[in-house]
Amino acid sequence: MRPPEFKLNNPPEDLISAVKFGPKSNQYMAASSWDGTLRFYDVPANQLRQKFVQDAPLLDCAFMDIVHVVSGSLDNQLRLFDVNTQAESIIGAHEEPIRCVEHAEYVNGILTGSWDNTVKLWDMREKRCVGTFEQNNGKVYSMSVIDEKIVVATSDRKVLIWDLRKMDSYIMKRESSLKYQTRCIRLFPNKEGYVMSSIEGRVAVEYLDHDPEVQRRKFAFKCHRNREQNIEQIYPVNALSFHNVYQTFATWRIRWHCEHLGWLQQEAPLSVPRIRYLHIHAQLQLRWQRPGHRLLLLGPTARDAGYSATSGYLYTLSHGPGN
Repeated sequence: MRPPEFKLNNPPEDLISAVKFGPKSNQYMAASSWDGTLRFYDVPANQLRQKFVQDAPLLDCAFMDIVHVVSGSLDNQLRLFDVNTQAESIIGAHEEPIRCVEHAEYVNGILTGSWDNTVKLWDMREKRCVGTFEQNNGKVYSMSVIDEKIVVATSDRKVLIWDLRKMDSYIMKRESSLKYQTRCIRLFPNKEGYVMSSIEGRVAVEYLDHDPEVQRRKFAFKCHRNREQNIEQIYPVNALSFHNVYQTFATWRIRWHCEHLGWLQQEAPLSVPRIRYLHIHAQLQLRWQRPGHRLLLLGPTARDAGYSATSGYLYTLSHGPGN
């Protein structure tokens, strides 16, 4: 019987920029990397099924369906990969690197966010761009899509909320409640708000409804900080991931110059089973496996790159930060 945690074979040779599980399945996973590869894994078999190699680092990837994966890269290109036929094609490009790639199931298309300050919508059946939406609020640093709703975090510390049913303009613009650069943003599963993290070891929980009673529920908190000899060490919160069954989310950061590498275990709220965090070769990505009982962490190659232990926390929206 396979242990609940294991290390995948044939990892990328450089930092992993993204990891995505296949739609409605735990079996397949795609990983994009700064080594220019997109890797397609059969997770239960612990087998690398396909590897596509590009000349430029890949910054993000997303499944279209179980055999088609798209990637955005530092050479500004959006590429489509067919796992069955091993075919690959260039769908189009931005003027600057593509930082975010998301599958918009609501319109059966692909959304890309770029450092050229735009979001683009792509029709993958016709393999063309069907909309370019100017942000005018800085580079796209992080993006999250659920159904018709999109939330975008930019380099100018702005948060833009879009509706796929009417993309002529964003429906809401907010200033980030965090003082420093945004690292990650994720919509609530119920689309009522979003969680965002920054380089200063803080996380903000925000609600979209302007009703004062709803706005009283928002909060921000410090995390991933250590105090030693009156010196506080603050770490960027690089990844956020919502549990797709429970109303909880996990945060993750990386510790530099640690003493050991090992499994890390956190106590979850009483309504959630205890989970283990798994360290695999990668940059820093956090994904819940369907049906949501295991969390996959990908962080840097510890022994080779000089990193070691990583750490994360689990929170529930109904009660604020967990222990």
